[in-house]
Amino acid sequence: MSTHTTHYTAMNKPLSRPIPYPFLLRMRDAWFIGRRDAQKKLAHEIVGDSQPSASLRGLAAELSTLCEWELLEAVRIAGPLIDEHREHLRVIASLRRRIAAGAAEIEAASATDPAAYDRVPQSEAHLSPAQRRERRDRETARAAAPLIGRHKATLSELSARELEDAELVGHLTTLFEALQARVASLANHYERRAANQIRAYLRRAPGDADHPLNQRTAFAVPAWASAPNPWLPAEGGAL
Repeated sequence: MSTHTTHYTAMNKPLSRPIPYPFLLRMRDAWFIGRRDAQKKLAHEIVGDSQPSASLRGLAAELSTLCEWELLEAVRIAGPLIDEHREHLRVIASLRRRIAAGAAEIEAASATDPAAYDRVPQSEAHLSPAQRRERRDRETARAAAPLIGRHKATLSELSARELEDAELVGHLTTLFEALQARVASLANHYERRAANQIRAYLRRAPGDADHPLNQRTAFAVPAWASAPNPWLPAEGGAL
C-alpha cells in the first residue's frame, strides 16, 4: 500500500455518521445530571454565559479537547503530505520560470541573423542564393535543437510534477474533509447530550422562553473547521 493510501485510510474513519450514545450514558445525562442540576436549580440564576451550568460547561470543555485532539492527529498524519506539497509548489514555480526563460531563448536562437544570408564561403560559391539561405536556416535550426530538447524535457517534468501534486492536493482535501466530518459528529453528539440534560432539567424545574437554558448557544464546530483548508494555499490556507 502506498504512503498516500496509508494516510488516506488512517484518516478516513466513518465518524460522519452519529456517534453512539449508549443507554447508560443517556440515563446518566438525564436522570443523574439533568435532574440533579434541576433539583439544585443550578442554571436558574446564571446569566450572560453561553453554557449556563457547570455541567454544560463541562461538556463544552470535553468537546473542545476532543476537537483539538482530532486536529493535532490530522496534522500529524497530513504533515508529510503537506511537506511534499510545499516542495512540489517550490519545484513547479522553478520549472515555470525555466520554461519561460527557455521559450525566450528558443525564440531568439531560432531567428537566423540576416547578415548570415549575405555570407558566401568559398565552399558555397557554387550554390544559388536560395540554397545558401536554406543552408543558413538549417544551421540555425541545428543550433536551436538542443534548446528545444531541454525545453520539451522541462515541460514533461512540469507535467509530471503537476500530476503528482494534484494527487497530493486530492489527499489533503480528503483528509481535511474527513477531519471536518469528525468534529461535526462530535459537536452533534455533545449537543445531543446537552439537549438530554436540558430536557430532564426543565421537566423538573420548568422555565419560560427567557430561561437561561432556553437561551444557550448550541455546540458548534471550532472556527478552524469552517475555514478554508489550511494546508492548501489556493483555498486561502497557509502552509
